Amino acid sequence: MTVQGCSGTPVARADLKPGDLVFWYSPVGHVSMYIGNGQMVHARGTAYGVVQQSLDEDAKNAYFAGARRFVGP
Repeated sequence: MTVQGCSGTPVARADLKPGDLVFWYSPVGHVSMYIGNGQMVHARGTAYGVVQQSLDEDAKNAYFAGARRFVGP
């Protein structure tokens, strides 16, 4: 797992708050940031750039490897 994936406080998917980092695949190969209301932002690729997308939409095609919180309670 990445350094970010081993730092901070682990967060369950059901407890995500805006600003939490979400890790995908095993081994981790992608990171997104949760922004609330079931949405995340991430760099989808050079053809798309940074996009806002439903967390559940991405989960259909990617393995949710975990999430971490780095600031605040």
